[in-house]
Amino acid sequence: WIEESVFPQFGKDGKLKRLFGVVREISEKKKYEEALIHSEERYRALFEKNLAGVFRTTINGKFLECNEAFVKIFGFHSKEELFTKSSGDLYFSKEDRENYLKELRKNGALFNYELSHKRKDGTKIWVLANVTLVKNRNNEPEIIQGTLVDITELKKTSEALTDSEEKFRLLFEATNDAIFILENDRIVDCNEKSLETFSCSIEEKNRDISSGARLYEMSPKFQPDGIPSFEKLTIKIKEVLAGHSQMFYWRFIRKDGVLFDAEVSLNSFHLNDKNFVQAIIRDITARMKAEVALRESEERFKMLSNATIEGIIFTDNGMIIDSNEQFAFLYGFKSRNQVIGRNIDEFLYDNQDIQKVHRIINEQSEEKFEVKSRRQDGALIWVESKGRMIPYHGKRLRVSVVYDITDRKIKEQELQESRESFMSLTELSPNGSIIHIDGIIQYANPSVMRFLGYDNLNQLKGKNLLDFLTKEQHEKSVDRIKRIKKGENIGFAEFIINNKKGQQFEIGVQSVRIVYNGAEAIHVIISDLGQQKQLQKEKLRAQLAEETNLLLAKEIQER
Repeated sequence: WIEESVFPQFGKDGKLKRLFGVVREISEKKKYEEALIHSEERYRALFEKNLAGVFRTTINGKFLECNEAFVKIFGFHSKEELFTKSSGDLYFSKEDRENYLKELRKNGALFNYELSHKRKDGTKIWVLANVTLVKNRNNEPEIIQGTLVDITELKKTSEALTDSEEKFRLLFEATNDAIFILENDRIVDCNEKSLETFSCSIEEKNRDISSGARLYEMSPKFQPDGIPSFEKLTIKIKEVLAGHSQMFYWRFIRKDGVLFDAEVSLNSFHLNDKNFVQAIIRDITARMKAEVALRESEERFKMLSNATIEGIIFTDNGMIIDSNEQFAFLYGFKSRNQVIGRNIDEFLYDNQDIQKVHRIINEQSEEKFEVKSRRQDGALIWVESKGRMIPYHGKRLRVSVVYDITDRKIKEQELQESRESFMSLTELSPNGSIIHIDGIIQYANPSVMRFLGYDNLNQLKGKNLLDFLTKEQHEKSVDRIKRIKKGENIGFAEFIINNKKGQQFEIGVQSVRIVYNGAEAIHVIISDLGQQKQLQKEKLRAQLAEETNLLLAKEIQER
């Protein structure tokens, strides 16, 4: 490369006469210029295309220069929008920036320095900063220049990993199961619960881990199925390392020599290019004892339920899940297997009974109720039932006791008919009839109400018999009631009673002990002695008149 300089010379007439030229070699200069241009292009490309945010600011916070990556990190649309802000606006607090500047002034530069910043939308980001403090001359503000890398996602991942590790460690140590970590088949770690489960001290644990103890060494020589513990566990570990999780029953032996039953779960995981096995061991000794006790209890229950005279059923939403034999016999079946799986609606007489039972089941009521049922042969029977919800093999079922009350209902019907007949006779009887409990009137027929002066039973019911007797007769009446209640057969007695108007009547009474509305009572038959005596007087007058007439007729005949 050469550089040429040409100078023209003009005559007096203004015409070009000659040219003078100077030629200089500038090859080195051109090389330097091209290198500078290339360097600037590389710098600009590195500055603009860098994935990291590159920036230059004054120490006071004024932006001098930054690339597009820096703009995007902080959520702005352009450099111009960003440059309207101060770098101090990108912090959540002044203290954060002051601490950052303090460290920068102290060290002159910061490398891989973690900072939290505030984006344009107010969200928090984490960056990794590599910055330098450049001091200027002539009292100009110092310059901060460097790069920022957005590590927000990495920070979240790291925090999540730390949180996950803490949770794992908490779960590892706080779980109620013994956990062992195996590399191949050797124990490399275990939790605190494993010490309790195996009655092991910390020193014994450390010794076992350092010596590479194996799980089969913590087991009896043979498992309950007769297979050697070493052989069986080796197969299980090979299966889990092949990707097949294992869960099985196992018998272990504690450090004190006591055997215990356990449930074992084996799972594999990969960490740091190594394969590990996690063994979770749950002591199920108490559970197995409970299961045995439960089976024995169920057997006793079966024996008891089949020995009772009541029918017992277990239902799930009306479907019979189980029953005793007596329930089957009650409905004319030969075996409980013939009723299991049927709906209780099949045993009820009509829709009214079905709706009644559905209501009781839906309300989970424990009330006792009566319904009409139908036997297998179609015969009508009455049953009484009561039930409640109970846990049964992991579910909530209703257990109900069913009584055959057909005979009782027939007797109640007969009793009702007898009572109606009795009431009909009593209502029509000319004699008075009173039923009382300890002297308190419960019932009186129309004859009693008539000569006592009352219009209906409600006016008389609840009154005391003594209110109608003179005081002189109270003791006699009370004594009579006591003797009748003791079961003595008391004969006929006479009393004088006062009616509502104060009129007195002579009555004769005959009393007997009965049951009335489920309570012990006394039934009193009352006859009006005054009316009987009047009839006797009329009868005597008639006899006297007849005898007089006979005498007169005889005297006339004789004359």
